[in-house]
Amino acid sequence: DFRNTIYWNPNIITDASGKATVEFYNSDALTTFKVVAEGISGTGKIGRGEMTYFTQKPLGILVKIPTNLMTGDVVEIPVTIANNSHSQLVGQLTATFPKGLHSLENSNKKLILSSKESQTILLKYQVLDEPGQGDITIRFTGENGEFDEMTQPIKISPKGFPVNQVFAGKSMQETFELDIPNPVKGSVEATCTIYPSVVEEMLEGLGRMLRQPTGCFEQTSSSNYPNLLVLDYLNSINSDEKELKTKALDLLDAGYKRLLGFEVQGGGFDWFGNPPAHEALTAYGLMEFVDMSKVYQVEPKLIERTANWLLSRRDGKGGWLRSKGALHSWRGADAIGNAYIVWAMAEAGYASKIAEEIAASLQDARKEKDPYLLALMANVAQIANLDTPDLIKTLLAAQNADGSWTGKTTSMTNSMGKSLTIETTALAVLALMKHKIHDNEIEKAISFIGKSKNEYGFGSTQSTVLAMKALVEYARISKQFEDEGKVEILVNGKKVGEKIYVAGEKGAIVFPNIGQYLTEKSTVEIRFANTKTPLPYDLELNYTTTQPRNSEKCLVALQTNLLQNNAKMGENIRLTTILTNIHSEAIANTIALVGIPAGLSIQPWQLKEMQEKKVFDYYEILPDGYIAFHYRGLEAKEKRIIHLDLKADIPGNFEAPASKAYLYYWNEEVVWSKPERMEIR
Repeated sequence: DFRNTIYWNPNIITDASGKATVEFYNSDALTTFKVVAEGISGTGKIGRGEMTYFTQKPLGILVKIPTNLMTGDVVEIPVTIANNSHSQLVGQLTATFPKGLHSLENSNKKLILSSKESQTILLKYQVLDEPGQGDITIRFTGENGEFDEMTQPIKISPKGFPVNQVFAGKSMQETFELDIPNPVKGSVEATCTIYPSVVEEMLEGLGRMLRQPTGCFEQTSSSNYPNLLVLDYLNSINSDEKELKTKALDLLDAGYKRLLGFEVQGGGFDWFGNPPAHEALTAYGLMEFVDMSKVYQVEPKLIERTANWLLSRRDGKGGWLRSKGALHSWRGADAIGNAYIVWAMAEAGYASKIAEEIAASLQDARKEKDPYLLALMANVAQIANLDTPDLIKTLLAAQNADGSWTGKTTSMTNSMGKSLTIETTALAVLALMKHKIHDNEIEKAISFIGKSKNEYGFGSTQSTVLAMKALVEYARISKQFEDEGKVEILVNGKKVGEKIYVAGEKGAIVFPNIGQYLTEKSTVEIRFANTKTPLPYDLELNYTTTQPRNSEKCLVALQTNLLQNNAKMGENIRLTTILTNIHSEAIANTIALVGIPAGLSIQPWQLKEMQEKKVFDYYEILPDGYIAFHYRGLEAKEKRIIHLDLKADIPGNFEAPASKAYLYYWNEEVVWSKPERMEIR
């Protein structure tokens, strides 16, 4: 029980001498409490008083345990035992820890503490080549039964440069060739997942998406969107999966409340809630809120004022005004920018109010013949009941042999590469499904989307949401799978797993721990039997390597450097991060993920101060020892420098997770910086 207010009484009456006594239980927090008393006398005089008191146990322990360690680290965990009683205390210190830690000395110690005495003991551990998670528990037990303990989960990650790959398909038999060069010992993990339903595939996509930084409005929206898609789909098929619905609703509720914090005073939304609002981003939000209202109670006035603000941003010429504060973040006032807003507004139910803007964007689509632009407007035309067979004809002619479509330049989010292709393909197939014809082209497009998974879902957050929209719509119009069969997994020709499934199987079929069978060159075969229709599946491979895979296509460079590599506890150590746009043009939505050695801690006050000074636009402290720095955009050849003063908190020898940088909507092209090392005495 760690509530902030532990006692409240609005009706205390004193005795004739002006005194009253109250009694209450404290919470479980060992901390300082403030008592505030306010009152009015019988003659109307006002009085107020304050005091503080603190709580403590007769026996207390204080432990500093890092939440993340890298293989090869050495950590000395400081444990302070305090005897707060008035008598001598004799007891035993014990520690239990996960198998990835090896104690370099006996952790069990008998201690004698005098009255009011404190002792600090260092428990020293070597981190083994056994990545994983577990709990570490430190406990001190007195001879008379008094005790205190602390338990904390701790994660051990493999050192080196992480590689995450996803291979997907939907064939009766398929073989994947895996190349795993220079793997760090103990780092190779592989899992094969079979999806009996589109809901399971979406939930897995959502889980992968959450690995990305999710600090801004678009990222939060896109991480929230799959929950409403899952709920809407379950409701449409009259599913009785109450537990899944409840979980999705809970996540939707938390996401909705977070999204409200990004609304700008005066109307609209911004990436980080700073004025002025951005028109296209606000249109995306409006579309989401309208979709959300089908399964969740969204405040009607929120939708109304957001729509009214957007309608006020029309320029009177068939286009939309733009906020100056959104330069480089998404596309500007051009044909794609206008069409994206038109599409989102139409999807949200406002097509009848933007007829002039629809007409202008249709004209742009016919002129540009950009598949991304054509796909946006083909959807709009269907929603607005406009007869535009020429759009579909031009779109079909642009479909690639693998079933995909690719935009000519970038998407609204400035996506490039694979994310641009997925966004364009998802929009195109959504338009085709609205026409309820062209089955062959739809099948090819859905097959391409299914095979386009990566460690973050289906490319970036925006492309993942659009891919999921397409998959859900396809599930609605296609015949649901109601077959039984058997699936087998073979590694290098040897069967390592099989599963017989039945019609209506619920839950994903998972084959974990395949990594133990893999070598630097391996084949993984997935094959189905006793069925005519295979299920969709994916194979996820994760490992770390001693050599980074820097992409030549990435438009940024990253450099990190610790000013010194050794320090005493309590000292501040400067970590410098240099992020550079190496491109000759401005770039959008850049992220640097900077790894922090486990023994060093970030000082939040400094981060807040730097954000206020515009050193970066936003930051997130992430799990696994990372801090993410967000930039709306970088000018051509622009260089950004961040000086962090980290505090040496825990003694030992530590290696940081490898730092990396990339464009958020082109996240497959990454550059790395060397992992920093630190010794703390």
